[in-house]
Amino acid sequence: MIQLAVLILSVAFPGVQAQYCVNGGTVVATGCVNSQQCTAFTTCPVTCCGGNCCTVPLPQKCPSGQPPVATGCQNSAQCVPYAQGQQVSCIGGLCCITGSAETCPNGGQLVATGCRNSQECTSYSTCPVACYSGNCCTVPEPPSQCPNGGTLVATGCATASQCVPYGQGQIVTCINSLCCTVPQSQCPNGGTLVATDCTTSTQCIPYAQGAVVTCINGLCCTEPNGK
Repeated sequence: MIQLAVLILSVAFPGVQAQYCVNGGTVVATGCVNSQQCTAFTTCPVTCCGGNCCTVPLPQKCPSGQPPVATGCQNSAQCVPYAQGQQVSCIGGLCCITGSAETCPNGGQLVATGCRNSQECTSYSTCPVACYSGNCCTVPEPPSQCPNGGTLVATGCATASQCVPYGQGQIVTCINSLCCTVPQSQCPNGGTLVATDCTTSTQCIPYAQGAVVTCINGLCCTEPNGK
């Protein structure tokens, strides 16, 4: 697996003999002179080691506190030969024995269990994380666009209110841990969208600036005819 990564980088950067990370991390770019130049190539902590941009490895410890059965994995299938028939998952590059329920529905990697909110997960990973059904999961690289057709402004949210500081005055909502702006055309009644995440029309009134407003599918929409 490591040899394949080195081969790809050698092709991408001709003339370089071999790229590897002395800190045990993964090469994400080459030719750096300082760590700041590396930050554009990954959302994880990164450092410049001998001209190579290398990710900073997480501690060699599984969320359960037990040592991993193998390291250097990219997916759980690579861990199976080392698990001796037990349930195993790839967590932050570590092959960890886990229970069948310890999975991440968002496609991320499990870094800890027993969480109640995403804030409790931040101490277990230096990458963006979120809490799903008691499991701390990393948040995969965000898609280039939001599912609702809006603009992605931040990641790792649990509620729309966490997205507001990043919306620059626009209406925002939280979709699958993504902070997305809400296109104005989303009001099914043809009205103007003034807020999101409502359950009753009363919750929309403070945002309507005196206009008649209603709650439709979680959206606070003004009434086009004022009725």
